Amino acid sequence: MRLPSGYLTILAAFLVNDGDFRWWALALVILGSAIRVWSAGTLVKVSELATEGPYALSRNPLYLGTFLAGLGLTLFVHSAALLVFFVVAFYITYTAQIDWEEKVLVREHGDAFRRYMSRVGRWVTLRVPKARLRGAFSTKRLLGNKEVAYQVFWLVMILGLVTQGYLDNAGIGLAHP
Repeated sequence: MRLPSGYLTILAAFLVNDGDFRWWALALVILGSAIRVWSAGTLVKVSELATEGPYALSRNPLYLGTFLAGLGLTLFVHSAALLVFFVVAFYITYTAQIDWEEKVLVREHGDAFRRYMSRVGRWVTLRVPKARLRGAFSTKRLLGNKEVAYQVFWLVMILGLVTQGYLDNAGIGLAHP
């Protein structure tokens, strides 16, 4: 469900795009992307319980980054309807995904994951010892987790929206038939 709701949000962004962008909103897209890059470069999927680096701040930093980037996208094209759709769809799909993942992690890591859950919030933890933020970032992990493709996708999407807005505002007529 995560992917279809994400694709619907992106499609809707192109449909509501009028080229009158809120450029400041790209700061949220960039922040969300940076959180995702940091997280993907720290995470060793399946074999280890990640608790350091971004995982000391959030049990779900990849999803937090996705939320911030998606929020930035909806604000960039300044559509209240798209914003509401995105937030509701994100909440429904990611809450279900996280609930499932947490059950799996409790089964796989037991008390270690329960202690981690008691120490780190699902979305954000404000008081974190600095030593825990020094998780081992690895470019090899970043590439292995296929995060670069995700980041390229966001860049192409933003460039597509800007191009569409330019064409529409230039009266070329390709952007909105």
